[in-house]
Amino acid sequence: MSQNARRPFFNYFNYFNSDYIDSAMKLLRVVVGLAFWFALGAAIWLRVAAPSGAEAASRAWAGELLRFWTSPRVTIELRLPAPTEVAVGDPIFTSDGSGALTQVGELVLLTRDGRALSDTAAASTVPQAMLYPIAPRLSADASLTLYTTPDSIVWVVNTLLSTERRDQITQELRLAINAHQDDILATLKPLVEKTLTDAVQVIEQDLPGAIRRRRGELESLGAKYQREIVEKELLPLVKGELWPLVRRRAEPLANEVGREMWERVSVWRFAWRAAYDRSVLLPEKKLVEQEMQRFVRKEAMPILERHTDDFTALLKEVLQEASHNEAVKAGVRRSFAHLAGDPELRRFVWDVVDEVMIDNPRLREALERNWTSPEAAAALQFAGERLEPTVRRVAELVFGTFHDGITPEFAQVLRTQILAKDRRWFLLDAGTPSAGPAVASSPIVLPVKLGGGAAVRRLATLRASGRQ
Repeated sequence: MSQNARRPFFNYFNYFNSDYIDSAMKLLRVVVGLAFWFALGAAIWLRVAAPSGAEAASRAWAGELLRFWTSPRVTIELRLPAPTEVAVGDPIFTSDGSGALTQVGELVLLTRDGRALSDTAAASTVPQAMLYPIAPRLSADASLTLYTTPDSIVWVVNTLLSTERRDQITQELRLAINAHQDDILATLKPLVEKTLTDAVQVIEQDLPGAIRRRRGELESLGAKYQREIVEKELLPLVKGELWPLVRRRAEPLANEVGREMWERVSVWRFAWRAAYDRSVLLPEKKLVEQEMQRFVRKEAMPILERHTDDFTALLKEVLQEASHNEAVKAGVRRSFAHLAGDPELRRFVWDVVDEVMIDNPRLREALERNWTSPEAAAALQFAGERLEPTVRRVAELVFGTFHDGITPEFAQVLRTQILAKDRRWFLLDAGTPSAGPAVASSPIVLPVKLGGGAAVRRLATLRASGRQ
């Protein structure tokens, strides 16, 4: 047989071989698929039919799994009080009596003004959700609560440093300070004192110049406060409230001191000296002035010194009574409020502080000179060696360890801030069965309330701990 005669036979054989192999592979896939589903169904049936004891949990789990895959889903509409940013896939949870959360649904469609949105995240008032078969039976008073994780540094700090965590960190720091306080303070004290001394010296030298360059603003502020505070507030307060108070309290003591001084006055000594000074025939001697100086020095001052304690007690009584006077307190509050709320004063103070302390190259140079010196490096190294175990322990409390993994709080921060998870979620309240019949309408419409942050922290703990 020639080569040309053999070629059709081999072509037919190749065609037959390829077609046969494709048919066999299709049949094999069908057989394997049927065997897999038959085996899965048999395993589930055996689990459901297991007798009791240790198999009870497996039977319940298998039943739930079978119901999850075979039961129909329920579609619900969510009525938000206002257009709110939500996204397809936002989960819906239920909570049992212990606070554990179970996901029973998710958002599947966003709508606005009666039309479906193609966006997966948008502001919507009537989004649609799907409830899984494991969701509880809804009563007529069922509702949802929307929780949103705050996107702020305050939330991150509060999440990482919970009350319990702050107490642990405080305890660790207290133990470290008690153990090394004396050594660290003895090492850092000379450095801190030298830094403060140099800084205060620079501020004292630069502050007068900064104020002098703003003399016009200061005079303008002084004139304004003289009119608005001193004349309108303080002077009427002194005349109407403080002076009657001082007069009433000080009058007995003033009478006693005046009586003692009068007893020591020599009318004769003042009279003849006055006559001598007024004589036109004699040169001017100023004997009355000399006698007055002698009387003040020899007689009046000792009397006033003997009553020093009385004057001190009087001042305390006046200040104490003035501090309880409602008119005085109200006037002082108004004056301080006026000062604190004055934008011109705030701008003036801030300009001075900025020039003298914040943007002062001489002060910055003094600080850098002290904290970059060899003495500072040695002191900081000494303190770091003593506190390094505590710093590591604090970091482990906040972030976790290689052995135990990251903390639930840090995991939640990573989920929300890095992976953009748990940004929004709904908590389903199935309602009380006694409140009415189960909801049978399709689709089911549930109102949505806006929730707070406590449940968000609860979700964070459950998510990060692996329970969700």
